[in-house]
Amino acid sequence: MKLIWIVLALILALVVILYLFPQINFREMPKGLVEGQLPDDKPNWVSSLVNESDSHYIAPLKVESMPQLVACIERKIPELKIQKQEASFLVGYRQSPFFHFVDWICIHADGNVISSATMGYSDFGKNRELVEKIRSLCL
Repeated sequence: MKLIWIVLALILALVVILYLFPQINFREMPKGLVEGQLPDDKPNWVSSLVNESDSHYIAPLKVESMPQLVACIERKIPELKIQKQEASFLVGYRQSPFFHFVDWICIHADGNVISSATMGYSDFGKNRELVEKIRSLCL
């Protein structure tokens, strides 16, 4: 019984640490994100650069103006932080509210989009939801 309490206390301590210190879970942008070259073995990403029959596929966005898109994202999706903006693409990230898991997104001026989680095996559809949120609010 004492061992169970110790294990529960350790789990609780880990949860508190992960919640209180978001920088612990911050992960750099995945290699290959901008190019759309991510590992096929995990379902934690979506891309418009893969074949439509691929489970990672998501339809490209219809980007008319990168500056307008950036302004809309900053206004309507404040949890998405723009990290880098160039004429041909933008890169941003967001952290989940509780455990601060990091998802990265790259949107090209031609509308191609890639979004990926940086931890774990599955993202439970969160990257697909992010792209669709951008599509519905900003395009």
